[in-house]
Amino acid sequence: MTNRRFCKVLVIVVIIASASFGVIDFGLAKSGAAAFGADNFLSSEFEYGGTRIEVSFIDGVPRIGKMAILDWVKRCAKAVDRYYGQMPVKRLRVKIQNTRGDEIGFSTTGIARGVSEIEVPVGIDIPKKCLDEDWVLTHEMVHLAFPIVAWKDRWLTEGMATYVEPIARLQIGNIDEKEVWADLIKNTPKGQARSENDPLKGSRRIDRIYWGGAIFCLVADVELRKRSKNKIGLQHILSYVARSGENIYSDDDPRDALLRASGSPELKASSDLLVKLYDQFSSGMVVPNLSALFDYLGVSGVRSSVVFDDRAPGAAIRKAINNNLASE
Repeated sequence: MTNRRFCKVLVIVVIIASASFGVIDFGLAKSGAAAFGADNFLSSEFEYGGTRIEVSFIDGVPRIGKMAILDWVKRCAKAVDRYYGQMPVKRLRVKIQNTRGDEIGFSTTGIARGVSEIEVPVGIDIPKKCLDEDWVLTHEMVHLAFPIVAWKDRWLTEGMATYVEPIARLQIGNIDEKEVWADLIKNTPKGQARSENDPLKGSRRIDRIYWGGAIFCLVADVELRKRSKNKIGLQHILSYVARSGENIYSDDDPRDALLRASGSPELKASSDLLVKLYDQFSSGMVVPNLSALFDYLGVSGVRSSVVFDDRAPGAAIRKAINNNLASE
């Protein structure tokens, strides 16, 4: 993923050098203080949204202090809980690796010793501004809400995390809508196919995986709301999928996971449309007209100069995506 915020970071789910992702196990032989030495290991535990969250500090605590780190973790959990209507897992371990510098580094999400785990390197001199504006941990927490997938389908899970993260943060007031839509305008073109030999399925080009997947999510969100008269969006579908039991522990392939929402009479038609779009994007060469799409939603400009046109045909859809609204 690209550098989208104040801090310079690199985030990517651990890549297994095989045809598919397996369950990611970091292979720690021991746990707790015994694994790292009593002097190098501190932990705090709290509950949020019915989820037990353990935050472990490895090699010390950044100078900003433990409470600032815990507040950051809680804020990210709040965003994910708000988007999905619940936390995706009942137990989560967040490992804070104290490192040199003032940035957030290469972060990973997986399963270790049977528990979902996120490992985040945090610079010892990290400033509050960096934590306040961070998107990395929320992105990683979004990965908890969907099964680990084979390499060829990475575009879907990374695209979901790339698309959902800023909207989730918007919905708790962590960022504003200008930042959400400025990022989409600026970065989605990077995810378009470069040629007819550049499908999403199996792609190894980072921008294609992350931003191509985000394009799918944006197009799907808009189409779902168009077909349902703005009553059902992607957030409704993904929330139902998560509540039905799909998460990082699940074994379902991505198509079957998305089909979970077809079990709801209210969501069946929308779920079927989402899976149809998934099939088209995954195997075909769909190249959406992004300029026309943003015009339809009433979004133009870049960064601080983003302008919203509330007279645009899709302005109500844009507003509904921002807040997960259902038009009456």
